[in-house]
Amino acid sequence: MNTLEVHVEKVTRFDDPGGQADARVELGSAGAFTVAKKDPRFKVWSQILKDWQASGQPVYVETDAATGAVRNLFLPSPRIIEHVAAQPEDGRLKVVLFMAPSLYHVKTTRADYDALRQKLEDAVKTQQPVLVTSHPDTQEILDVRAAVAQKMDGKK
Repeated sequence: MNTLEVHVEKVTRFDDPGGQADARVELGSAGAFTVAKKDPRFKVWSQILKDWQASGQPVYVETDAATGAVRNLFLPSPRIIEHVAAQPEDGRLKVVLFMAPSLYHVKTTRADYDALRQKLEDAVKTQQPVLVTSHPDTQEILDVRAAVAQKMDGKK
């Protein structure tokens, strides 16, 4: 299995040469990565990358460490964390986000579980927004970090 690397960076450049050639995305200091045209998500991803480059907002990108190919792309958003469960249940730590219609969770099997939990608990205490990336289908929280220079509406 290929190792995935996670990057949460602003899109500094997106190049689609057209035709069958794959596109390239540059993510801040993380470098450049390949966006495969054969991926069924390419059309949506290319529009997102263009829009997010224009807005200056960061994207969450998982890349194949060996090839530099983009494997997943998600959109972080500044969120206020209302509550983090005291104990996980069934391998999931429940998390309540302010004004979110669904419950979110962190899997206890994640390698970074302890760090994510600490960031979420700290965010509850401070009530300051944090940049949260979650899987849109499962509501699993994938990444939490400081919402530097972000307001709740996503504008600087």
